[in-house]
Amino acid sequence: TQLRSQLTLQFPNCLFQVETTDFNLKSGLSHSLLKTFFSRFTKMMGMRFSTSTLSQRLMDESPEIFFDQKEPFYHTDLEEIGERLKYINVVAHAQGYVYKMKARDETNPTIKRLYFGLALEKFEEALQMNPTNKVTLRNAAQVNINLLQLENQVEKVSHLLNTANDFYVRSILADMNDTHSYFQYASFLEAYDQSEAAEHYFLLSLKANPNHWDCLYSYSIFLGNIGEILEP
Repeated sequence: TQLRSQLTLQFPNCLFQVETTDFNLKSGLSHSLLKTFFSRFTKMMGMRFSTSTLSQRLMDESPEIFFDQKEPFYHTDLEEIGERLKYINVVAHAQGYVYKMKARDETNPTIKRLYFGLALEKFEEALQMNPTNKVTLRNAAQVNINLLQLENQVEKVSHLLNTANDFYVRSILADMNDTHSYFQYASFLEAYDQSEAAEHYFLLSLKANPNHWDCLYSYSIFLGNIGEILEP
């Protein structure tokens, strides 16, 4: 009864009608069901355990031992980790984001450049694990723009500009229905005097999301700047 109450409180409508009355929920957690669940989970995550490990864990008839937190699986138990688990890039991305925020708050240009450089390294590390992560790609583009704003050498500015452009294009190709990628790329193009291309991507952003208010506002300013808003 306590288990049933906790389940329905946390997950309304999670139980079938028969399970809300006299059905013994704990009896449903049979060892065979747990083995099936575990097999399905490892397949979805692309994980493969050694035969000896599985024999030791799954042959025991006690579900409590199977899920004993005092004896967890260790990475040495794994023979193979598939892409879905291997390419989790959240740590490197998070580190890059922290460095980017530190750089924006820094007033010393030398330290600011250092933090932006570290941020870019982490975003590129994340992209090695997941090269089509649109959020990481956008962040990498932003950091390149931040770095070029601190740069005086023409060749380096040109390189950073082209790299930022490439990151934005890759973020768009990763998800061609993402309003944020289109909007950020449009703003980038506008800032570097490519008005025709900028308008194209402003419109694509609004096509993806007509209620993107930041884009609507920026596009109205853009039209005013190029003289396409008529006087009332």
